[in-house]
This record gives sequence, structure tokens and C-alpha cells, in this order.
Amino acid sequence: MVELVAGENGDHDFAPRIMWPFILLVSLAALVMGMLNAKHVFGAPAMASSFFNLGSIIGGVALGWWLDPHFGTRSLIGLSIGTLIGGIWQLSSQFPSLRRVGYKYHADFHWRDQGVRAVLMLMGPAVIAASAVQVNVLINSGFAARLGDGPVSWLNIAFRLMQLPLGIFGVAVRYRHLAAGLAHGRARRHAPPSFGSGAPRFDWSRC
Repeated sequence: MVELVAGENGDHDFAPRIMWPFILLVSLAALVMGMLNAKHVFGAPAMASSFFNLGSIIGGVALGWWLDPHFGTRSLIGLSIGTLIGGIWQLSSQFPSLRRVGYKYHADFHWRDQGVRAVLMLMGPAVIAASAVQVNVLINSGFAARLGDGPVSWLNIAFRLMQLPLGIFGVAVRYRHLAAGLAHGRARRHAPPSFGSGAPRFDWSRC
């Protein structure tokens, strides 16, 4: 995978190899976020990304300085390990909240469970839609890597700029709408049968 993206210019391919477990960590963190949101817990999942930023910045800078005080090539190893530290902190920071709502981990391989099948059916279209962007970035990065180091950096910066509005507004709107929907559903469960049957409405004026 690293050779596919970096092409012949993969002089620093050790950094992606070190950070490879981060994919598993961030996937588990997202799974725990969904579990907590289902239990109407929103604080810890919302703060998890902040813990990742703190862990990756503090741990990465500290290890990078320890390996190379001048922040040369060797410092990239420290920055890569710092990313893993941030991923571990992002995941583990949600464990106390998960324990408080009653979740306890145990291995369960009942793949034929009806609930598991329903989740997999819902995940299929979402995985296809989300992977379209990643495949596009992967192919573009492969082409850009063959033009030197500059185009890869420009492409990464452009991708981050594209994600900026989504990170600032999209995530906030998602959590606001999710909380409103869960509150509406909880009110319907405790309300008399004559309670309104309409779907929850999103009030933009309250954002």
C-alpha cells in the first residue's frame, strides 16, 4: 500500500508503517462513540478527538525532540509514534463512560444474530459512499507522488481545506441533530398516545 501511494519516492515509508495500527484504533474509537451516543452520552465522544490532538501533538513533539533535537528525519519516527499515542488516548478516554453505562467486553462471534445482520446491511451503502473519497485521494496521491514531494503536500493541504467546513459545521450539526432526534424519541416513549406523530424537526435558529 505504501509503495502504491509513494511510488518511487517513498524514502520515508517507515512513517506509514509505524502508523498503520492507527486505522484499527480510530475504527474502534468510532465504534465506541456510536455505542455511547446510543446511550445518550455525548460529552466523552465529542471530547475524544481533542484527546487525540493532545496526545499526537504532545507525544509526537516530545518523542521527536528526544530522537532528534534538531527535528530532522529521525524526528519523523517520534511524530509517527505520537499519532499512535493520540489514537490510544482517543479510544481509552471513552472507556470510563462506556463502563458507567453498563458495557462490559466479552468475545462474541454470533455472526448470525439478526441484529448483526441488520447492522451489516446498513453499513454496506455507508462503506461504499465513504470509501469513494478515500479511493479518490489514494489514486490522486499515487499520481502526485510521481511528480515529486511538492504535489503530494499541495494535495494533502487541499484535502484538509476541503474537510475544514465539514469539521467545523458538519460535526456540530450532526451532534445537534442526533441529540434532538434522541430527545424526541425519548419524549415519544414517555408521552401519551395522543402525542404528535411527526418526525423531529431541526431548528437552525437554536444552533
